[in-house]
Amino acid sequence: MRHIKDPRFQPLLDALPADVRAVASRNFALLKSDPQHPSLHFKCIRGDLWSVRVGRRYRAVAVKGDDRNLPPLLLELRAKYPDEGLDGGDSGTLYVGEKGVIFTGTYGDKMHIVPYEKMRETTAPAKTLPRPKGVFADFLDAVRGGKTETSVPFEYGTRLTEFAILGIHTKAMPLAKDVDLDALARRTERFTGADLEDLVRRAGLTALRRGLDAGSVTMADFEAALGETRASVTTEMLEEYDRIQETLKSDAVRPMGGIGFVLPGMLHPKAGGKP
Repeated sequence: MRHIKDPRFQPLLDALPADVRAVASRNFALLKSDPQHPSLHFKCIRGDLWSVRVGRRYRAVAVKGDDRNLPPLLLELRAKYPDEGLDGGDSGTLYVGEKGVIFTGTYGDKMHIVPYEKMRETTAPAKTLPRPKGVFADFLDAVRGGKTETSVPFEYGTRLTEFAILGIHTKAMPLAKDVDLDALARRTERFTGADLEDLVRRAGLTALRRGLDAGSVTMADFEAALGETRASVTTEMLEEYDRIQETLKSDAVRPMGGIGFVLPGMLHPKAGGKP
């Protein structure tokens, strides 16, 4: 039995307290790996209605069916391209663009343009980002040779991170078509996650000030919010971080004193001292 979270359930889950959401996520992962775990009390209530325990005070209810909760587009693609590997696993991602659809599996595997014929006709873009060695390799380099630079290209990831955080905080917000999250990400350099959350909140409040009947939050609301908030990380703080990094580099390559050993007979009591 495959367990799939209905997208309509997500806003209800987001409204719950953080500790309840954490337990729900943990139990959902356990349900997918071990439905018969005794702590879940997974059972059929009646007909197609099933229940599973979420901690001691909550239960989640599910409806058993044949792919009824899957996106219609995915079902259509599965029927049209049965050999594309679109039915593996219990989750994945569809990237729908103007010229086609890209499918990835649960962990980014099986990524390809649907159908495969379009994939073969497409020239892959040149690899412009360096491939990081990984956090463990960076750690070993730092320990062995004093190298403190990371191999991860953070200068590319910063705006993507800000874009993702803006998306998280605006997913339940009715945005007007003129709202450009990518443009906002470009203009929120040095904003922390809390700063971005505050920006979205202020934009929503600006929309409410226009009237309770405001149907959506516009780019003008975000412009007003940008004028009311600022980045917590200042240029002076960045300069201080750079100085700290240079200090760490110089300390890392500075030779250390030798390690001493004391053997029997090497120590003698000092004259006039205590035995």
